[in-house]
Amino acid sequence: MGGLDIFSANKLGPNAWGKVENMRAPINGPGHDFGIVFEGNKNRGFFSSIRSNGKGYADIYSFKMPPIIYVLQGKVKDVECGKPVANAVVKLIGTDGSSAEATTDQTGFYKFDAKENDERFLAENTSYTIVVSRKGDAKKASPDCNKTVIAERSYLNGRGQETTIGIERSTAFVHDFELQCLNCGEIRFPKVLYPLAKWELLVDERVNSKDSLDFLFQTLTENPTIVIELAAHTDARDSDARNQILSQKRAQTCVDYLIEKGIDAGRLQAKGYGESQPFVDAKAGITYTEAYINGLPKDQREAAHQINRRTVFFVLRDDFVPTSSAPENN
Repeated sequence: MGGLDIFSANKLGPNAWGKVENMRAPINGPGHDFGIVFEGNKNRGFFSSIRSNGKGYADIYSFKMPPIIYVLQGKVKDVECGKPVANAVVKLIGTDGSSAEATTDQTGFYKFDAKENDERFLAENTSYTIVVSRKGDAKKASPDCNKTVIAERSYLNGRGQETTIGIERSTAFVHDFELQCLNCGEIRFPKVLYPLAKWELLVDERVNSKDSLDFLFQTLTENPTIVIELAAHTDARDSDARNQILSQKRAQTCVDYLIEKGIDAGRLQAKGYGESQPFVDAKAGITYTEAYINGLPKDQREAAHQINRRTVFFVLRDDFVPTSSAPENN
């Protein structure tokens, strides 16, 4: 901006620095600016400058840098119906060892802003993990979100990430969460497909069923106290006995995969239901019975059978304590 200028760069790590930038006015002027020093770790200090309105040739000026302010806020909602989830606990865990908690209000809103002593919850050059949890008032809640009180619902934990690394100006981070009810019955996850009449996981150029189970693995890792029943269902195009055996083997295949990934076997139960529980679309008021499917146009029947061939899970308990001292793989 003038002759000598003062530049700054943010430290990103032990041997890493951000972009070098001119500090501009009012630190730098049209003359020479140099010799900046800070008071320890504070955002204030002194620098030397030659300015036309100075008292002498080179004068010493004091300065106070405006603080960089980070705010984290968002809303927590029920994934099924979009209702706000009140009294959810939002934990903020920093790589600098810091931790803090906030609780959502009646609109599902939470905010990490300023502490009582005017310090901030979010610091510079720090990454944060956000964990959201909500335990309901009832052991079981209605699967219909619009016919139950949200306070009765417990939810699978939500998890997110934010970072202030490389963020060199005040920023308001917005991180919303949609939580899945865990005490409302059947929980669906990305489709697990199998070859026709077999129980091996289908992996080809079209689909990778292991990806779906990896999603469930992540859910179990983020919710380390839940015990689940992994339930497999078939369509009705074979005998009851054969479908029962097939569904049990498919459920066990999923359980075996998760155990191989490191989930404690005590948290998993395999259960095959064969064709005994056709899918119920509560919103549409449809049960995918064999009679209903046979009444559809022929070009729609295969898709309807596929809806019945599903793998889902139920949360049986939320109080698991490992019997072994060995931790689960993460």
